[in-house]
Amino acid sequence: MTKRVGLTIILSMITGLVYSQAVKTTEEKELLKKIDVFTNTNRQGWYDLETLMNSLPDSEIVQRTEKFRNAPFIKAFNSFAQANGDQYAAVRMSKFAQYAPPPAALLALDWDTTSLRNAGSLTGNIDLFSVALLRTFDPAMTAQIANSMFAAAIFSDSTLQEHALRYYRTKGLYGMQVYTQLLSGDLWQVWAADRTLAVSFRYDLRRGIISAPSRTKLDDPAYTKIIWSRSIVKPADETVQLMDDLLQSIWNSYPASGYGSDDLLYVHRQQQTEKLAAFLSSNRRRYKAAREQELRSLAPPPPALTGFRELTTIADDITPYRDSAYNAATLLHPHQWGSAIQMAALPYFEISAKDYARRVQYNAIFGVNSYARRLNENEWEVWVVGTLDACTYIWDLSSGHISKPRYWVREEAGT
Repeated sequence: MTKRVGLTIILSMITGLVYSQAVKTTEEKELLKKIDVFTNTNRQGWYDLETLMNSLPDSEIVQRTEKFRNAPFIKAFNSFAQANGDQYAAVRMSKFAQYAPPPAALLALDWDTTSLRNAGSLTGNIDLFSVALLRTFDPAMTAQIANSMFAAAIFSDSTLQEHALRYYRTKGLYGMQVYTQLLSGDLWQVWAADRTLAVSFRYDLRRGIISAPSRTKLDDPAYTKIIWSRSIVKPADETVQLMDDLLQSIWNSYPASGYGSDDLLYVHRQQQTEKLAAFLSSNRRRYKAAREQELRSLAPPPPALTGFRELTTIADDITPYRDSAYNAATLLHPHQWGSAIQMAALPYFEISAKDYARRVQYNAIFGVNSYARRLNENEWEVWVVGTLDACTYIWDLSSGHISKPRYWVREEAGT
């Protein structure tokens, strides 16, 4: 695994717009507690794996793959996943069953079933990334992680570089549609389609293993003619329904004439912002109810952050975009604002890419805890605490905007 691809995948886990139940089920909470025990017990094993991977050249894919597969932490994780397979399958099944099967026109395309399965490539060893899915239960999140890796592999081809920028811009603007279909037992097929291409793979809910990746071909005229159905047909709760309505609004904002020239990027962004502002305005009660439901389920913040050092001061304004219509409309969960603040801190405090990648990866492996305290009718104080960093902010549920963002980093030996 290269560090670049690894970071891309972890970023997708943390920052993507995903469907999520606001209040976790009892079974999901129990499984997350078990995962916490596992990662804390095997923390040194993760440190050793991190040191080992950093000592090997990125170019030595075969060697890195072999060392990774046989690392004690990975072996321990595989045993943990097997021992808790029933619970993993049950939690994931409840989420996968919410999604619709894909449009027939998507299945009818001429799919590339070979380029992503090269045994000597990253995507040819995609089963190794099951550890990146240890806290992932929803198909949209799983699809985003897989899609990030597939896209990196597809556009590493020098002949496709001209397509890469448009692909990432288009996907960033209009999102993607996710579909699922049960194959047999715990094995499901997943499709993730954006406005440029689609990928598909099999997913073992019990083992958390992705296999048999495939993709559509770029510039296939038939792709542009597909009539896309909604991703979710059986929403588990109102929050899932709201997020699906939002993502459908984003998806449907794609121009009838297509993306067009990159020169129109600013125009596209302005048009989308206007539509998101209108969606937010007409759904404020739904937003407030969904956000409040989740915040009420969280424990109150701790009295202090022990072992952390604050980087922000009263004069720092690290999130000048915090009152944008886009953020107010799309950031529905506490951890999403936490991720936005974390990313804003990267350039503001000139944090190195290596340190940033490490913080994001640790949050993905060891988890992130959210806390909340109600201040008044509309405002809540929210804390998002990870292993290596943390943030707090005041969230106005009526407007969707935040204020007073603060950011901490873990005090480590030698710092």
